[in-house]
Amino acid sequence: MAQIIKKIYLHWTATPYDWAQPGHYHTVILGNGTVKHLTGYDQALNYHTAGRNLESVALAVSCMGTAGWTSPPTAIQIENMCKETAQLAFKLGWQPEDINIYRVMTHAEAAANRDCPIEKAKQVSGLRFPTSTPQAEEYMEKARQLGLPHENYGPSSWFDGWPGGFVERWDLWQLKPSDREGEGGLILRNKIKNYLVKMAVPEVIVKPPTSDKKNECPIYLGSQLIATGYLLSDNRCYVQLSKLTAAYGFSITFNQKFRYVNLQANTLKAKYLANSPLILGYPVIDIYLNRPQDAQGETISDQDFPVQPFMQGIIIENSTYVLIADFCNELGIPYTFQTSDRSLRLKALPATK
Repeated sequence: MAQIIKKIYLHWTATPYDWAQPGHYHTVILGNGTVKHLTGYDQALNYHTAGRNLESVALAVSCMGTAGWTSPPTAIQIENMCKETAQLAFKLGWQPEDINIYRVMTHAEAAANRDCPIEKAKQVSGLRFPTSTPQAEEYMEKARQLGLPHENYGPSSWFDGWPGGFVERWDLWQLKPSDREGEGGLILRNKIKNYLVKMAVPEVIVKPPTSDKKNECPIYLGSQLIATGYLLSDNRCYVQLSKLTAAYGFSITFNQKFRYVNLQANTLKAKYLANSPLILGYPVIDIYLNRPQDAQGETISDQDFPVQPFMQGIIIENSTYVLIADFCNELGIPYTFQTSDRSLRLKALPATK
């Protein structure tokens, strides 16, 4: 059963800038700002935030891989993490006032139980780093007796006097060394709020409101016109997914409860190379290839085997649009771009062996 999201946790990976491995975080933002969506947000992961993995998602910036601040979060990483979080909040129906510490936290804040009563937090703070399994179990038992998810394994100090922990995790406690101790979460939530406000107005107009056809891109399969795409300012073409799948005879279903598209074609194999689109103003939707479902369309999932979407689309007028180049590259569909009429010419799928 897919999860209902109640909290979003923000991390850093303690790796080089180009690290992005599935199974740890739902989404990872590379040093150059590229967003890699590795697991659908409706699926729980086991190990991102100790004691808090269910009913939550984790986003991380790939950085801090060497000692100290020699590989800190980059400016574009921070902005794109906040954009991606705003897109998710928009999809969940959250409002700007919902972007608070009870819904969006850094791992440093979560480790310190900053969404719990301070009186209880003080009772599991100031402990030494556990040196044995029995000691760690003793700490956890004390926390559970108080109704807390875990002991305080966060930073040793905070600018507002919150009790310190034994510093096992301090992700995004600061975004740069000159920040106040523990200010990172406040900065991130303010940025996320601002991006969520902007989601009310599309950042780009994909379908022009007039008869102007300057950004239209005809899509052909062989000699047959199958769809009309729309070129954006980055000269990339978005096209309605159902038009593409119908032309190739692929079956697709839409999961209404958890809002994802499942493309069903057992002769296809995705490459999982596509990056996530960051276009404010449009809900983003995951697109899977052969995601497990029962005969009634109910999702079948397991925390140990999360399913990765092979790409994402955006919702325009209740239809899913995708970057056609990503769609073709992911599924091995040959195509060419004709500059004379700005058309894309798709070819038949290569015969499977």
